[in-house]
Amino acid sequence: MSDNQLSQRELEIVKLICNGHSNAQIAKLLGISTSTVRTHHKNILKKADVKKAILLVRIALRNGWIV
Repeated sequence: MSDNQLSQRELEIVKLICNGHSNAQIAKLLGISTSTVRTHHKNILKKADVKKAILLVRIALRNGWIV
């Protein structure tokens, strides 16, 4: 999976997820609803073809989205 498959907002959310932020914390930081964060999170996991956030962290590290 490449970063061009994710929107800028999704990449932003991936970084926050990888830094250990909860959906509620992400929503507050980005000024969006928790429901919107959950939708983005779900879409990110689907695009990455993983079921758990910890596997998303592995993909993010492998692709250089986070360091």
